[in-house]
Amino acid sequence: RRVALDLTGLPPSPELVAEFVKDQSPNAYEKLVDRLLQLSAYGERWTRMWLDLARYADSDGYEKDNVRPHAWRYRQWVIDALNNDMPFDRFTIAQMAGDLLPGATVEDRVATGFHRNVLTNREAGVDRAEARYEQLINRTQTLGTTWLGLTVGCAQCHDHKYDPFSQREFYQLYAFFNEADDVDIDAPLPGERGPYLKALPGYRRDREKLLNEYKVPELQARWEEKMRRAYAKPGEDAEFDFWITSMSAMVDHAMRMLHKKPAERTQQEADILTDYFVGNPGPEFGRDKELTAKLKELRGKLTDLKKTMPFLTQAYTIGVNPDHPKTYITIRGDYKALGIAVQPG
Repeated sequence: RRVALDLTGLPPSPELVAEFVKDQSPNAYEKLVDRLLQLSAYGERWTRMWLDLARYADSDGYEKDNVRPHAWRYRQWVIDALNNDMPFDRFTIAQMAGDLLPGATVEDRVATGFHRNVLTNREAGVDRAEARYEQLINRTQTLGTTWLGLTVGCAQCHDHKYDPFSQREFYQLYAFFNEADDVDIDAPLPGERGPYLKALPGYRRDREKLLNEYKVPELQARWEEKMRRAYAKPGEDAEFDFWITSMSAMVDHAMRMLHKKPAERTQQEADILTDYFVGNPGPEFGRDKELTAKLKELRGKLTDLKKTMPFLTQAYTIGVNPDHPKTYITIRGDYKALGIAVQPG
């Protein structure tokens, strides 16, 4: 009973107890341990310990605390890693930088979801640069705590008082994460991809038909133009300033997608922008009650259409940041007070 609870978190089944009691061989206990290690419950039990270190959660945290519907995909990766006896060095490398492995697989990339467990502040009034800085600080601190067993976070603002760890070294570690970016990928489970791909052409055709019927392409183009102008000239239109702030908080990489030419956007980016526009048409169209009602009607139809699509699992991962930002030591940990530049190290 004790070993079953320890390895699986569950009491032994009556059948397992009866089988063990009847086994008079000298290695009966060893065989019992081997059998328990083969159960999926073993990985599920011990994954819980790792998820605490990985600060795993199914929601963003902070005031809005939005749900993360695909967070479980990383959790499943950890369960599978433990049940498959993945070596700890491979376990480490995949979570730290699985996307950079030669010939990285979907599972290698899913492992980097370790870094996506960081809190995400979607409050509209938050400075997005500050929010990103705090996330990168957390990723650096978590690396130090989980793998190095060091309080490297003390060096965010100054050289460590007790450990031989400088502020420069802290930001050299930080630089690795500064060169990465959040990326959501398709990470289907066995049996999902075939039905999804079969239904996809019909879905895309029906979606485009609906969007054209409600004249979304023309309306969205006008809305995007207004949004880009508001971003370039803050203070010119207070209403659009608010929508820029709100969209930046609620949609990851919103401004990057908004400033891409439509032909350069991925299908996922195009869908994200269109869906956001249909649900949030902004102040100009929002004053047109008839148009607002039509867009609300369209939103319902798009939602119903989406429900007809076979489910395809996604995962939150990280990849290379296309902006290639430089990293600087911050003076006393103030994200606005930049000191000397450093390289990853």
